[in-house]
Amino acid sequence: MLTQASRLEHEEKYLLPASRSQTALGLLRQGLVVDPDHPRGRVYSVYFDTPDWKHLGEKINGDRHKSKLRVRWYGQIGGGGISGGCFVEVKVRVGSARSKLRLPATPSATLLAKTPLSDRVFSDLRTLLGELGVPASGTLRPVFEIAYDRYRFVDPIHRDRVSLDTNISIIRTNPLASHARTGVCLPNAVVEVKGPGGRLPRVLERDRRLSLRRSSFSKYEACCAANVRCNPLV
Repeated sequence: MLTQASRLEHEEKYLLPASRSQTALGLLRQGLVVDPDHPRGRVYSVYFDTPDWKHLGEKINGDRHKSKLRVRWYGQIGGGGISGGCFVEVKVRVGSARSKLRLPATPSATLLAKTPLSDRVFSDLRTLLGELGVPASGTLRPVFEIAYDRYRFVDPIHRDRVSLDTNISIIRTNPLASHARTGVCLPNAVVEVKGPGGRLPRVLERDRRLSLRRSSFSKYEACCAANVRCNPLV
């Protein structure tokens, strides 16, 4: 059974220089309510794609309908181990609306964090992707792992969920799928607003120091552009 199946909801993203993420974090703590369930954490995502980079191409080409395939688990900011289980996720975007489906994965997050991305345990997760509506193609494979720090809040006025993601980088790569530099953080952080309003919190909107701008930012695409030679190995 699906543990979570979200209907289409509005999502907006805003970029800011990574060097100003601590300023943004301070403002969010002052003006919003810290998420009571998941206030902060380290997010780990292993992205899957085909040899011709189909899902990356959907983003680069600006397709209205885009999808991302990943395995995700969570840890603590600054280290301290893995917390909770891991999940296989399919994220679909239609314009600015998005929907996300997820299933719990059988391997433990602790095991996946230590297992090379070229290992069969990751390939076996394709079966779960098939259960979420993605054909379990033999060509689908993990390409690299992205990690970042996420801080979560709730806007008490508009009831939107607001997150700040920073320290975004590729930390592992699958040598059978791509070449990538690891450990190089992106120069940008991102604020994501999800919910009925989709509006940037006023406490951030008013502060010109942040140089915030609306963007269709994708961590997957940005990490590819900055760190990956996208010609897959044969």
